[in-house]
Amino acid sequence: MRKKRLKISRPVAPMSPPVSRVPVRDDSWEEAAGGIGGNSMTRIQKLWGFEDVLYNVDYCMKVLNLNPDYQSSLHYHVVKHETFLVIYGECDLEFDNVTRQLVRGDYQVIPPGTKHRFRAINGLCIIAEASSHHSDDDVIRIDPSRAVNEV
Repeated sequence: MRKKRLKISRPVAPMSPPVSRVPVRDDSWEEAAGGIGGNSMTRIQKLWGFEDVLYNVDYCMKVLNLNPDYQSSLHYHVVKHETFLVIYGECDLEFDNVTRQLVRGDYQVIPPGTKHRFRAINGLCIIAEASSHHSDDDVIRIDPSRAVNEV
């Protein structure tokens, strides 16, 4: 006798973006990685928003805050393997010439060599990233970050 799987649907309560109490720095990833230990975080400003680096030693954990009307660079990593989880808002994730709309609770795995970029839609989007160790030497940028209305 086969058991039936029940799909339970629960309403998702609206969620406010988390308040961050992290000092702002404009350092590179390599500098930030060296300063991380214990419970400290480092914020790295980007054209499209900012990254909070939580840990970057044997693996990398960070939180991306994407501002509306901007997109990250189109890039890929030779070594880095990433998993993205939307924790607030919604965004478009472009990868391998496909665009997928992600909303709160959606995730996407990006293997090494996969070209990808994000764009927030309908306001702020916050994404958790868990990945293998990040190194600036492993980032190959194809198209720079920019405002969405720029060509």
